[in-house]
Formats: sequence, C-alpha cells, structure tokens
Amino acid sequence: MTLSPPEQRTTGDDTSYSGPVMSFVLWTNEEICKSQGTYNSTMSCCSNKCVDVAYDNDNCGACKNKCTFTQTCCRGECVYLAYDKRHCGECNHSCLVDEFCVYGLCNYA
Repeated sequence: MTLSPPEQRTTGDDTSYSGPVMSFVLWTNEEICKSQGTYNSTMSCCSNKCVDVAYDNDNCGACKNKCTFTQTCCRGECVYLAYDKRHCGECNHSCLVDEFCVYGLCNYA
C-alpha cells in the first residue's frame, strides 16, 4: 500500500489540508523530495521544503547554511561573484589561468 501526501488547499489567508496527514510520519525527508519528481543528488529536505543545496542561498551546502547578503551559493559554497575566479559574474564561469575576476568580469580593466 502506497500513501500519497495530502493535498493542500489555500483559501484566502487560511491553508488547510485534506488527506492522510499521518502518512508523513512514515516517510523520510528524502522520500518526500523524491515524490515531488525533482529529486537529484543535491536535493535535500530543509524545513519541510525540498531544496537544491548546491544553489539555494538559504541552504547552501547544507540546511540552514545561509550565504551573506553579497554572496551567492554556487555548487554548495557561498562565493562572491564579483571576485571569485571560479564563479566570475555567475556560477561556474571560470576565468582563464592568468586572469583575475574583478566586478564579475574576467580581466577587467
């Protein structure tokens, strides 16, 4: 017998649930994420939400590991896109060996 998660209905400011609420007790966090169809190796269940810890600024690398205001989560690591030569201007954009990352641009100036 397979239990499905309860359906969520929102009416105004009130959120109510219908269905077998106790079914969540039987599931592990990983199973909840897998049931949503978006699960991969970097997905994790944080605060009852399925998140990609490789790119989530509030759960970077692990649940509740929050990047600072000026940082971005890239591959599970909080980085400064303006100065990180492995993530220059955007995640996974590397500068060449002898280049520097300045203001999010490789070899600026």
